Amino acid sequence: MTLRTILLAGACLAVAGAAQADQLDDIRAAGVLVCGVPSNYVPFSFLENGNERTPVGFDVDVCNAIAAHIGVTPELRYVTGASRIPDLTAGRIDIATAALTITPERAQQVDFSIPYFRTGVRVAVPNSSEITALDQLEGRRIAVPESGMASMIVAERYPEATTVGFPNPANTFLALQRGMVQAMAGDESTLLGQMSGAPGEYHLLDGFLTDDWLGVGLRKDEPALRAAVNEALLGMEADGSAVASFDRFFGAATPMQMERSFTISADNQPAE
Repeated sequence: MTLRTILLAGACLAVAGAAQADQLDDIRAAGVLVCGVPSNYVPFSFLENGNERTPVGFDVDVCNAIAAHIGVTPELRYVTGASRIPDLTAGRIDIATAALTITPERAQQVDFSIPYFRTGVRVAVPNSSEITALDQLEGRRIAVPESGMASMIVAERYPEATTVGFPNPANTFLALQRGMVQAMAGDESTLLGQMSGAPGEYHLLDGFLTDDWLGVGLRKDEPALRAAVNEALLGMEADGSAVASFDRFFGAATPMQMERSFTISADNQPAE
């Protein structure tokens, strides 16, 4: 079964079952939506300065928009790359707004919203590195976030390389800074976010290893909640808040200086 078929089946269930009593009713009764967000994952979820205890970021804005659409209070709960799906399936969080790449394997475990962010796996190296191209990574030590797309892609693409996993992108970048590895792989947006803390010292190698979409993770067979999440995401696009959040955390006025080359749409389809 292809990823597109899996996602289409989920969308049909969301439409057919939206009126059923399910997790959405429980969330409304509790008055709280518990969102799993990354910890120290610039610019998706992070502390803007050491004096603040509440994270900000693109995924935090997504959580807040979904909670507002449902009519409840958002509660942020930190998750790691490895814990996102287990925390979701075990009920420790209601949804995962956690830079979660949509893949066929994950779609067998959880349901996804419509895609809301386009990215891809790239590789960063120090400016002083002798590595100048992606085809020079074989046999190198490459840092990757644990349980992320980058770890799987690097292992497949470079079987002679040594992949070294870390619990989050901040630790992954720290390993590169300390010379424990020769390169770091991850989502383009994540790499740019980490590199912004050391301007002029690192750069991305030309080219992408993947073309990916992020989606909000939900527990299986919760069609009403999935429909509400999709409505909230489409609402962010319609009212301009998705663009505003992107510009704040990724745009030309930030160290990342990314251009938004996508819109949030029900027609978005991840590569199969």
